[in-house]
Amino acid sequence: MDERSLIEILVDLKLISLEKLREIEKLHQNMPEKSFETLLIESTAITELDLIKAKEILYQVPWIDLSKVEIDPELVLMIPEKLARRHLLLPLESREDGFHIAIANPHNILALDEVHIITGKTVIPHLAIPSQIIESIEHFYRLDRHSAHQMIQQLEEEVMVSGEEEILEWEEVDQAPIIRLVNHIIYQALQNRASDIHIEPTRDETRVRYRIDGVLSTLHTFPRKVHPPLISRLKIMASLDISQHFNPQDGSISYIYGQRKINLRISIIPTIYGEKAVLRILNRDSQILSLEELGFLKEDLQIYKELLKKKYGIILVTGPTGSGKSTTLSSSVKFLASPAINISTVEDPVEYKIDLVNQIQVNEKTGLTFAKALRSLLRQDPDVLMIGEIRDEETANIAIRAALTGHLVLSSLHTNDAVSTITRLSNMGIPAYLIASTLIGAVAQRLVRRICPDCREEVKISEEEKRFFQAKVKAVPDRAFIGKGCSKCNYTGYYGRVGVFEILIIDEKIREKITNQISYDWLYNYYLANGKTLLQDGLIKVREGLTTVNEILRVIL
Repeated sequence: MDERSLIEILVDLKLISLEKLREIEKLHQNMPEKSFETLLIESTAITELDLIKAKEILYQVPWIDLSKVEIDPELVLMIPEKLARRHLLLPLESREDGFHIAIANPHNILALDEVHIITGKTVIPHLAIPSQIIESIEHFYRLDRHSAHQMIQQLEEEVMVSGEEEILEWEEVDQAPIIRLVNHIIYQALQNRASDIHIEPTRDETRVRYRIDGVLSTLHTFPRKVHPPLISRLKIMASLDISQHFNPQDGSISYIYGQRKINLRISIIPTIYGEKAVLRILNRDSQILSLEELGFLKEDLQIYKELLKKKYGIILVTGPTGSGKSTTLSSSVKFLASPAINISTVEDPVEYKIDLVNQIQVNEKTGLTFAKALRSLLRQDPDVLMIGEIRDEETANIAIRAALTGHLVLSSLHTNDAVSTITRLSNMGIPAYLIASTLIGAVAQRLVRRICPDCREEVKISEEEKRFFQAKVKAVPDRAFIGKGCSKCNYTGYYGRVGVFEILIIDEKIREKITNQISYDWLYNYYLANGKTLLQDGLIKVREGLTTVNEILRVIL
């Protein structure tokens, strides 16, 4: 598509200002992996409806609202699902004048030719909104009960039901029913904003669970016979050894979902009932959240920004796995990124691509460890170093040395609260005087589910809850909110997540106590008297209607 022509049309129609366009063009230069259209929509510069009206003029092809069209499911199935997804198209009607399709790009000659070869008819394209096409594809190509039943019948013929299960050959696994099953599992995970997919064998069945907003929930159960070919299909997609069943295997899968490229990291491990697979969804096109979007309260955001402006020292982000540490570090690096300074990161994996930042992917197989990469980076004239995680004493010592020699170092640790970072570093063998000399701040965090804004309603805090919280904090919120459940949040009452934080600033008094190797209890009590804990921050977010009492109890206590 001629993007310049599209821009001119958008301006002529007064759908976007020149100032906003310049912002999007600059963003596109920094994020070339994303289409210009995608950035227009994601930045909320225009709506999908605005864009489709401009494209209607550009292509001279009428657009069609798929939400108002009745489509024949049998006609849809004339076109292979893979073709429909690759080119974002959907069959509409077969008439005497030709085969009518909805398509995101009506000038896609390759797509039109492929449909012509399949149907033998002249192809007549109609412009359609990409999100509507994707939604329709999911609807018409989804795995229904009949398809699942057919697949199970086929597998009964291929798999020995008595004794040990047969090892299926490559060709046997690479058949349409199992491909559709795997595609359905992945597509539904993406639709539901899942971060992980768990495919677990049990004694009698295969269970598929999705982690959505940090919580696992079961969305599918399949007969036990489905499990071996399901795992084998995943192994083929990840280029793993299909014949290996008794050792763990790790790999990756690249997937095209609509107009996005999705990467999945897969881990397979043997259990007593068979191999379990976990797929972590890594959306490389995801935009990095700004510090403002993470969930810091206004005063805490200012404190953290001032901390990031320090010229040297170590800032540690701490919390359990899945608490959002990597996102906070990436947002911090994005905040600091500037042509005037040299920022380098060492990560495993690189989850976000950041402009003006040199990012290094750790590769243990080739010997590129955190420590080795850091030693080399210290010879690269860095101003700021971001280390994905301090995992061992060697990495900790290099980070300390970098901070001592005038660099700002950002990293993460696994501890329960901000004060525990001090004892954790000490337990890793770092002398107290070096901790006192280099550590300038620590941020502990958790992620709680955010109340769905479309179905939020105010409720009273029970007397029992008040008494419970009053025993732990002075200020208990006088109101709370819940999500009733609606179609947007799949009737869970939650949509997305928000951070809960506590920030420890290493002042002179704490520095002195660290040097004197004072106990954790003293440090924690000092922080309680001068700072805000995770619980206190969480209860403020309860009062503001961002999360629920139940989430605070589940995640923080």
